Amino acid sequence: MRERFLNRLLLRFAQLDLTDQDSPEFALVQRRIQPFIRKAKKKVPIGVRLGGNYHKIASPTRRGGRFKTTINLSSQAVSAFLEYDAHAQPYLPIRGMADLENTVTLPSRCYLVDPVGISVVTDIDDTIKDSQVLDRRQLLRNSFAKPFEPVNGMKEVFEAWQQKAVKFHYVSASPWQLYNELQPFLDHTGFPRGSFHLRQFTLKGQVIRKLIRRRYQKKRTQIESLLQRFPHRQFILIGDSGEHDADIYGSLARQYGDQVRKIWIRSLAGNPLDSTRSLEAFRDVPKTRWSIFHEASELTL
Repeated sequence: MRERFLNRLLLRFAQLDLTDQDSPEFALVQRRIQPFIRKAKKKVPIGVRLGGNYHKIASPTRRGGRFKTTINLSSQAVSAFLEYDAHAQPYLPIRGMADLENTVTLPSRCYLVDPVGISVVTDIDDTIKDSQVLDRRQLLRNSFAKPFEPVNGMKEVFEAWQQKAVKFHYVSASPWQLYNELQPFLDHTGFPRGSFHLRQFTLKGQVIRKLIRRRYQKKRTQIESLLQRFPHRQFILIGDSGEHDADIYGSLARQYGDQVRKIWIRSLAGNPLDSTRSLEAFRDVPKTRWSIFHEASELTL
């Protein structure tokens, strides 16, 4: 029932033709909506296997099947189980384990970030992936019915920066249910691995309005948590002029000063960042610390 419901909503609001069930578009839509219609379990005991040991989480899963914890590892444990990805980036294998009738395991990676260095916090939609956020119908089509397409040149810039030991954090207002599509997209196109920080979303109430609404205060909170967690790292914030990235980044630059090394805003044709908007968003932020760009080749560390 949930699947039919979401299909009808996409048919209505994105004007998708899903009558041909043998079409590639239909297959893609069905794959991408699965995490939205899958019923999550709460109050499930869970643990994490990391650094050679099993760590039982004190509290069971919360609403939406989510859990949160902190695990402390010794330097010896980190060294003993450290692995490297295709870009020579160090990580620890991590596996979530849910105690159900048949134990469910969820493999992932825990990437290491040094206390000192440079981190890039980047938006996803219309910054590194063409999404057309300003056109709500096209946004739904691009999110559910079309292959993801990268913004030209961004992968090459990020690859070059990774060679200089820059770390990456992908912060987006996209719902977390798209993670299983976004991570393979970044891998396939050659973007560096990094941490993901996506929006919490549940399939109830005003579904389409909630799905396309961007929760910017949450995005600011997620970036701020990174700044606070790594107070001795410098951060480059990259976004676009589509909606509120400039306002969020300007506010963080005023609050955290030199820890925000540089702000880059990609200018979108449908909503460019004009002088009035930029002066308001970046008031009291030195002009040397923020720039508007049109092509990825303009980006510098």
